[in-house]
Amino acid sequence: MASSGSSGRRLRVLASHAVGGATAAAGAGPAPTLSDGRQLRIGEREREYVLDVLDNEFRTSGNSKYNSLLESAFAERFGAHATGGEDMYAIGHQNGTATMHTALWAAGLRAGDEVIVPPLTMSSTSICVLHNGCVPVFADVSERSFNIDAESIRKVITPRTKAIITVALYGLCPDYDPIVALC
Repeated sequence: MASSGSSGRRLRVLASHAVGGATAAAGAGPAPTLSDGRQLRIGEREREYVLDVLDNEFRTSGNSKYNSLLESAFAERFGAHATGGEDMYAIGHQNGTATMHTALWAAGLRAGDEVIVPPLTMSSTSICVLHNGCVPVFADVSERSFNIDAESIRKVITPRTKAIITVALYGLCPDYDPIVALC
């Protein structure tokens, strides 16, 4: 997302969120129930999918069957092109690092650009910046939430700063209003 702050500068704020928990696949119906009444988290349909993935050279990129199905369905739903197009792409990724690497590239960041990141997170937050030839710049975190802090971000912004990557930790989001106001 890009926004223009009071300084007239344009920075991109990229948010990274972990998604947890597992449920039965959509349309799969209820999962089987054990004799003691507990319900299994994985039903027969999910088991069939897992076996199909294992039988079809499990991969998460390239020409993998399920990655291609996901890309096609996403492209159709949102009007993108599964194989790339002029403006919009539907590209499946194997992990968050690869996803953020692509997001930074798609946002137009190139070698030498600075990206503000929190120091308290997985190393992949900085690694995706380095993969693009960009420079990670650390902004400190709030003592209350342990998330990146807007005042700390403000102190490290330079003319080469092109993006800010935020990370939600411990079930708490950064305080986005003051962060977006900096952009």
